[in-house]
Amino acid sequence: MSGFGAIAAPLPAGEPRLARPSAPTLDAAIAAMGSEADHRAAIAFFTDYRRRSLMFPPDLALLYRLVLWRRAKSVLEIGSYFGGTTEMLARALLAAGGGSLAAVDPWGEPMFGRTLAEWPEPLRRQVTFFPLTSMDFFISCRAAEPRFDLVLIDGNHDYEFVLHDLTMTARHAAAGAVVVLDDCDQAGVFHAARDFLAVHPGWHEAGGAMARWDRARPLASMGPSLAGTKMLVLEAPSAPTLGERPLSLALAVEGTGLKGIELELVPDHGGGAIEALAVLRAFPHDADRLRPEQRQALVRAEIGRGQALAWLGLAPPLALAMREADTARRELEILLSWSGEPVRLAAPPMPHWSK
Repeated sequence: MSGFGAIAAPLPAGEPRLARPSAPTLDAAIAAMGSEADHRAAIAFFTDYRRRSLMFPPDLALLYRLVLWRRAKSVLEIGSYFGGTTEMLARALLAAGGGSLAAVDPWGEPMFGRTLAEWPEPLRRQVTFFPLTSMDFFISCRAAEPRFDLVLIDGNHDYEFVLHDLTMTARHAAAGAVVVLDDCDQAGVFHAARDFLAVHPGWHEAGGAMARWDRARPLASMGPSLAGTKMLVLEAPSAPTLGERPLSLALAVEGTGLKGIELELVPDHGGGAIEALAVLRAFPHDADRLRPEQRQALVRAEIGRGQALAWLGLAPPLALAMREADTARRELEILLSWSGEPVRLAAPPMPHWSK
């Protein structure tokens, strides 16, 4: 993640070094946690943990060890309340080598600040508190576009709010990011996760909770990824994946006219067609004199089986009429849609500009 700082510091004196799961995949790590002695030791530690967290020891142990397994450097917590779980995540980050933690909660002040002041300095330096709703937080991320290795979603548990948090998390998830949803025994959480997975190719739930769900008993069969917890664990794809649902990407504006978009695809696909919608936006310094401007162009290309490179040219180049001197902010959004079996991007789209 960029924009929130990072440190590397030793663990506070006396902090136990809970074991990092050794499994090579997230699914294998979740499966092993159900029986391994290291995980039982982690649960025992958190049973005696002096905390303000509302989570139970098995949930805290799972979160802590997921941070270690992922070797996370950037963590986002949506719903930090008074900071009890935040402290555990900060300790896990230190144990994994140090990193940065964004804690988001509109109701946490002033208690979160008092909690933070009690922590050892190595923990405090990792944490930035945002007294915002998750929507306002993600809006504030538009300029930096941070990427998170692990995200805990534990805010409003109504379906619509959870689906929003998941959708925006996907936009800011690093490759292979781990996303944990607390309180999956609540219908809003579980079914938002189901619907999210249905329209986000490449994402999957680790642990088999979705496979165990029974359509004939949609409420009774809701369950966690790891028995004994109340958590669903999702994993982001190793690269952005395109399907028929448009993938939205925010890119920097680096010229006066967009000539086209170069795409590099993982060449393991069976071919298909790609559509790209390029949208340029400009916002003026003087809103009384000028109106915001938006211009867009649509391009389509047929892609052969195993084709690795694709060029989506725009003729004429897509350009804004607003003079740069009058512009406070410019944005480029690229929406990509694919017909065929899902295909992965090997690299971020590369816009080509006229200077």
